[in-house]
Amino acid sequence: MRTKPSVTPMVFEITPDAPIRSKGIDYLHLGPIHLRTYLRYQSFLTPAENDRLGCAVLAGLRAAGPFLDIALHNAAGHATSAPKFIDHLAAAVPAVPFLGYLYFEVLSEYLMLHSTAPETKSYAQAGELNNWLCKRLAFTAVKGMDQLFDLALFNPCHHRLIQLIEGIEPALAPGVAEYVRRRLSHLCARTMLHPSQDTASFTFQGTDLGTLQQAAPGLVGQMVFREMRYLPATRSYTTASRKQKRWKCGTTGIMREFPPLSTEPFPKGRWASVLSIPEQK
Repeated sequence: MRTKPSVTPMVFEITPDAPIRSKGIDYLHLGPIHLRTYLRYQSFLTPAENDRLGCAVLAGLRAAGPFLDIALHNAAGHATSAPKFIDHLAAAVPAVPFLGYLYFEVLSEYLMLHSTAPETKSYAQAGELNNWLCKRLAFTAVKGMDQLFDLALFNPCHHRLIQLIEGIEPALAPGVAEYVRRRLSHLCARTMLHPSQDTASFTFQGTDLGTLQQAAPGLVGQMVFREMRYLPATRSYTTASRKQKRWKCGTTGIMREFPPLSTEPFPKGRWASVLSIPEQK
């Protein structure tokens, strides 16, 4: 709340009747659900809107195709130069904004897991993660991010990345590039491709959209989800798609065993209410 003092938070305390396992939702893996929802309800859009959406997604994939193939090449065990990898990544984010989300989440993981700063140690004593590290990263990397948090704008090049990490915790700067190369490559394969695909042989370059929907539903779904924000979608599509996503999360195990009112909170971060119980009134 330091950057938004005019906002009043509302806090709910939920006391379960018995101990429950901690569980979480990783939004990076929701791409297939986004795609299935769009394919089911695309008739709610006009032919022109569907064409515009398909062209935008395919154009982004073609522009970022060379980097996406580099990422899969690395994920298959063929390491490339970490600084060049990050520069290619930074250049690809405007074409595929989902890469900005992956980039930031990898850096957040790196900072919170490897920090040895006194502040981090004090949070650790309380059993908490120091996510002020990644907030400082975002706020410094992108002007205005402290007011409108949009990771589609997060794309520091290698030189800028080193400067940012040095400004947060200098000791972590030497290892950050190689960590991003290894971890982000793995996440690209995990979040973008269908499990049946061979990471070592698949290529994004020159592949048509229909094939990509089958082979890389995670990535296509994430791109469709974000491109929909720029379409004047009808209210009926928005309502139907939200209901479908909540139902799909509830029936595929993503939301099973959660308290009925909300997801589990992330440590010192964001959480969201998701009602996904059919008989809930």
